Amino acid sequence: GYTRFPRLVGRRPPCFEWPMAEDGDIQRIIAQRRRAFTAGGVMALLRGQLPPGETFWIGNVAMALIYVPALVLAVIAGALVLPLMVYQALLVALLGACTLFYVALTRAAVIAARHTPQAGGLRWLAVVLTACHALAIGAVFAFVVSVVTARG
Repeated sequence: GYTRFPRLVGRRPPCFEWPMAEDGDIQRIIAQRRRAFTAGGVMALLRGQLPPGETFWIGNVAMALIYVPALVLAVIAGALVLPLMVYQALLVALLGACTLFYVALTRAAVIAARHTPQAGGLRWLAVVLTACHALAIGAVFAFVVSVVTARG
């Protein structure tokens, strides 16, 4: 009878026959990703020297995996051991640094998007989402500054 799919007697399915990356390619990719978390890699990111996808994902997601836990630990530890004025100054400084980082990242996303027209419309979506992150963190920063400086 007729079978819809060919039988795979004695051979692997076609999905396993796709070319795999060589060890040298994998090592090169791993080294390139490690470089993203060095000072030079972060500076290249903020200068817009990476492709739009890497600028978006490394800048918005991977860096958040570093600074969010550090920010949470600093806020909790600071609340427990620091005097109120020092704690407020620390909080303003940390949120200000995050805001500046995201403003610089938005600038880098615009630069990367302008230099890669072949990326299509998604490159501008990445710019908009990065700008939204900058605005959100900036709003939190402005709120904290208004609370800290309020006289009441």
